[in-house]
Amino acid sequence: RKNMRELPRFVASVSNEDVVYNKSCYGIPFPPEHSNLAHLVAGILSSSYAAWYLHVANFSLWKREALQSTVKSIPAPNLVEAEATRLGRRIVDIVKNFQQRPDEGDPAEEDYEELDVAVAELYGFDASERMVIQDGLFRASWHWEKGWLESDKPAGEAHLRAYAKAFVSKFDPWFEAARKRRLCATVYEAKALDPIRVVRFVLERKAPPSDVRNTALGVPMAQVLADASRRLDAPSAIKDFSENGEVRLENESEIVIAKPSARRYWLAVNAMADARAVLEESFRGDVV
Repeated sequence: RKNMRELPRFVASVSNEDVVYNKSCYGIPFPPEHSNLAHLVAGILSSSYAAWYLHVANFSLWKREALQSTVKSIPAPNLVEAEATRLGRRIVDIVKNFQQRPDEGDPAEEDYEELDVAVAELYGFDASERMVIQDGLFRASWHWEKGWLESDKPAGEAHLRAYAKAFVSKFDPWFEAARKRRLCATVYEAKALDPIRVVRFVLERKAPPSDVRNTALGVPMAQVLADASRRLDAPSAIKDFSENGEVRLENESEIVIAKPSARRYWLAVNAMADARAVLEESFRGDVV
């Protein structure tokens, strides 16, 4: 279907019968002997990668329709060669399982996750590219009320840990050369109704890889931010947070990041952007 009414994923399936298309559907005919190739194409189009591409290339406010020209422009490997590979056959099997469900129900989220992993491996995406795609899928869901409300829910420990891991991952390639330093991230476990979240990164004199730890529940996040502002000699931190919606405090050995509690502020792609900003500042000499 070209219209995305409830989910950011493009709905693609394979039919072995003759089909008459209406204005809300596209169709690609395949000879019967290339049934597996049809399932491979359906798998790619149903993946988070295709959803991310359509979101970046096509979506806008109130526009939830995948244009045929955009669908055709989705980059893809040589499909005939891919079909013969282990990963290609895996995608084919996943899509066939989707369509052989006895209850004819929609695939569960874990089924789509399996498909997403298989498509990412077929394309050879690295960890950073997979994070961009998965967060892109989440961002695409904001075009619907359900997705936007989900993005407004408080970030939990798992979201903060994913953010912290993505952040430190941008530094480890630089630390690997001398193998004398790493970042240790502290994720502060906040109460559900606490309006802010805080993550702290400390430079340690240890070899990488960097580490992510937790701290005990019970300290109000406002107090954590106030303590950090005193420790890093940033008396205007709370005021800056109120004016800008988030704040980053740093010196030569510590970085403290505070943002609103909503999940959309704590995506892995945001962590990579924040880490890149810190690296750029350090190269410019803004951080001693």
